[in-house]
Amino acid sequence: SFEQINFSRTLIVAWTLRAMALAQGGTISRVPLFQCDSFAVRRYGGNPAAVVLFSGRSDWPADTVLQAIANENNLSETAYVLEDKDQGIWRLRWFTPDGSEVDLCGHATLAAAHVAFTKIPSMAGVLTFHTRSGPLTITSEPGASESEFPKYRMVFPVEKTSEIPETVQASARKIFSTEAKVCRGGPDLLVVVGSWETVRACSPDSKLLEVLLRQNGLRGAILTAAISPDEGPPPGESELSFVSRFFAPNLGIEEDPCTGSAHCCLGLYWWLQGGGSLTEARRPGQRVAAFKAMQMSHRKGYLDVELHADETGKLVTHLIGNAVDYMEATIILEE
Repeated sequence: SFEQINFSRTLIVAWTLRAMALAQGGTISRVPLFQCDSFAVRRYGGNPAAVVLFSGRSDWPADTVLQAIANENNLSETAYVLEDKDQGIWRLRWFTPDGSEVDLCGHATLAAAHVAFTKIPSMAGVLTFHTRSGPLTITSEPGASESEFPKYRMVFPVEKTSEIPETVQASARKIFSTEAKVCRGGPDLLVVVGSWETVRACSPDSKLLEVLLRQNGLRGAILTAAISPDEGPPPGESELSFVSRFFAPNLGIEEDPCTGSAHCCLGLYWWLQGGGSLTEARRPGQRVAAFKAMQMSHRKGYLDVELHADETGKLVTHLIGNAVDYMEATIILEE
């Protein structure tokens, strides 16, 4: 039939191209791929991330290959884990669907840690990934090995807020169609509104937001509100401290389901709004603040956000969340 002829021709073309690649010195191998739901309290919730696990090699594939895989996966982030046996360390990188490599990603780090702890028999209860943002330490919370939804604790930096030009503030208020406090929060635009209902109802203009973010060198936009005693939490929720949403159309992400790294800014911001002080003395290891957070995407993401003093007394962010397996597969890797 015509369809069979077409299919046969497609196979011939595919195998011809593959043969040409191999003839030019390329290689084909198979590597495991996992997809996990991070910051999820149920499967099909939270934020999905792909994790590609490279072993038995000393260096990464070419960036063009990593970009192509991330584009093929078409998830907000693909995490790449490389066991560098020469130096005895684990390396971690993150790519978005448009091929951009990002400096920090919470949910894909959580997914990568989940894969390492559950798929690598020799892995202990503490893991440090070496990344563009420095070393990131992740630990399994008690009972993680017996749970289908294990919980992990990640130590991330804190992100401070800073002023942003009034013209940018005005543009942000127009794009989000709401009165808001607008500033810079770490690498992102931070838009603070008065209620969770406003956060839920907002529908920003993606095209205008993309232009604004690109023009100002911003990674994305955080929309957030505290849970006030008068308003109470959204229906069906309890014990929430604040809510948020995250948009990054400039990175090919219209809205991210749950953005762990955004909470490096949100934890510090809401602590300071509640009377916290950056100048007060802190004991090494002291827990300074603790919040319950929800990201109000259609998939919903939940995490505990804590501020701790490290061994030098410097503030760091602890992000605690669950991860669950969704899929295991194999990539046919062409280099």
